[in-house]
Amino acid sequence: MTTLLNDVGVEITASSLAMIATKRQVIRFLTERLDGFHAGDAVVLHAGLVSAPFVTVDDTGARHANRNFHTTQIGGEQFTAFRTTPSKSRLNFLALLRGNYQDYVLNDAAFTFLENRQVDPALLAHLKTCEPRHFANQVPFLEYLAANGIDIFDKDIIRPLA
Repeated sequence: MTTLLNDVGVEITASSLAMIATKRQVIRFLTERLDGFHAGDAVVLHAGLVSAPFVTVDDTGARHANRNFHTTQIGGEQFTAFRTTPSKSRLNFLALLRGNYQDYVLNDAAFTFLENRQVDPALLAHLKTCEPRHFANQVPFLEYLAANGIDIFDKDIIRPLA
């Protein structure tokens, strides 16, 4: 480990004062400039989800900074991704699967999914009257639903759509 740290510019010495500085250097090295890692991680998750014949999921709870958190493992034969969040809800899990994608789409695949979930046929018929639609994120999607007479505050109606 010392060689690896020395190779990336962290100086390891024997004095106590240097060890404190080394600890700070290690923490800085592990926590700064991570954008490239986050982007790569998002690519791995997306590629794994679209290519895997099956996906496994597991989660565990842990305390961090005096708060309860949940770490979710999402994986397949060729990939594994871990996400730690303060919530273990269904919506949080769906957000983890979505990764960096925030868009909403109403197309044939979405309607097939909703039919399989036995969403109210009258609601589906009402939504199907328009051409396939693409929304940048949840806000314009909910605005579209509300503009089309759908009660976006009714959790039973919105749950399968959101």
